[in-house]
Amino acid sequence: MKNNLEIKDQYKNTLVIEQKSPYQVFIKQANEDRTRMVGFLEPEPDGTFTYKKHEKEIDIYRKTKAWSIHARILDFAQRIEYTTNKAVYTIDTLDAKISSDRIIYGNASYTQKVYVPIKYWTIEFKDPKDQKLYDKLGY
Repeated sequence: MKNNLEIKDQYKNTLVIEQKSPYQVFIKQANEDRTRMVGFLEPEPDGTFTYKKHEKEIDIYRKTKAWSIHARILDFAQRIEYTTNKAVYTIDTLDAKISSDRIIYGNASYTQKVYVPIKYWTIEFKDPKDQKLYDKLGY
């Protein structure tokens, strides 16, 4: 992964962003001998970036009822978009910073993450029936 942007944190984890499209984002955790992709940055026509990630819908309900984002991603992207099999969740980075809590996530080699509750995200369901129900009742 030479010539990529690498950012180390105080726990010796490394966030790696490829310098060529599709600008994949990886994390090298200090306590593991592996690198894993956590998402990618997609350039927008206006020169900004959207951080995109595919998630499992069930992961939303773990303890926090929120999506987690690696904290340093907020320094690079202007929007966050998580796609599941049921819906697309989006939020502007500024709104994510305002609406979130920063937590040191001990299970991932002390990676600093931001947790943004679902109520702050814009949600577009893939099934029109689910979208209609959401529009009437809320999430």
